Amino acid sequence: MENFKKVKELLSQWLGKPLVCLFSLQPEEKPESDPAKKLLNSMRLTAKCRFNASVRLERLARYSFLTTTIFSLGLIFIPLYQKSGLEAVS
Repeated sequence: MENFKKVKELLSQWLGKPLVCLFSLQPEEKPESDPAKKLLNSMRLTAKCRFNASVRLERLARYSFLTTTIFSLGLIFIPLYQKSGLEAVS
């Protein structure tokens, strides 16, 4: 636990507060003795992780679609440009 505090202090000094929030070094689950609270914390953590994963997957799908579209348009327009006989403007 002491090492985490040292690393967190170094990150906050070097990178600033916004990046420390992104790379949280806090324990994911708090140690609980009550089984009901432990289950509730575990459920909250699971829901949070699943939500973050869904956001990442949506972003990945969007970028993949955009990349595929741009490459496909390039593969269509490059041969059309070559066949048209147009020359590049100097």
